[in-house]
Amino acid sequence: MASWQKLTPKDCNLWGWELQYNVTVRQLKGKNAALRLAFAEVYSKKKKKKKTNGNVKPFSSQPKENVPCRDLVELVKTTSDQIAALKEQLEETSEALKDMESRYSCLTVKQILINRELQDARKESGLNDVLTSRTTLVVKKMGEIDRKAFEVASSGKFPNKDWQETCAKLCSLWQQNVQDPKWHPFKMINIRGNLQEIVDEDDEKLKELRNEYGDVVYEAVSTALMEMNEYNGSGRYAVI
Repeated sequence: MASWQKLTPKDCNLWGWELQYNVTVRQLKGKNAALRLAFAEVYSKKKKKKKTNGNVKPFSSQPKENVPCRDLVELVKTTSDQIAALKEQLEETSEALKDMESRYSCLTVKQILINRELQDARKESGLNDVLTSRTTLVVKKMGEIDRKAFEVASSGKFPNKDWQETCAKLCSLWQQNVQDPKWHPFKMINIRGNLQEIVDEDDEKLKELRNEYGDVVYEAVSTALMEMNEYNGSGRYAVI
């Protein structure tokens, strides 16, 4: 099974590579097109000069003082050099494009493999979450207060103190309250002709708890009370 440890920061930056590739390719293609246009223009000028040169006698037979003819030969040589240089630049940009396309293909394949690893890792993580949840449900005692509710409330209420110690004391105190048979914070209500026992929201202890630590803690204690009353109302101790 694939795991997250196989993924490096370099692999996770593939989108950046792809963006850079797209920009570079656009630049190279633009340069390539400009070079091809310049090449066509120079080549066209050379052909025109050749036609003009065909109507002129060979350079060796011209008088030395014939400067225009000499300039024409020099121009032809210059355009030939320009064409050669343009060809070389075209080859370089074409090779650069091929190299970028090859690198991009490799990155694309690598990205596909990484996406598969991520999916496998998520599936594995999801499976672990399910297993952990099931395990918690199996070992949780009915009537036992959910400690996480007190942890959330304590960490928010006492951020600069040792809230963990305070949380442990509060949770222990309220677990004792829940298990105290002398405390009976319940009331009977009629639902469609049936009497049902529910937690009494007007109980003084519960009202103080709610005002002091909020609804999350109140609900955690209320749930524990209902479980305790339903599964072990006479003994008032947590059961599996």
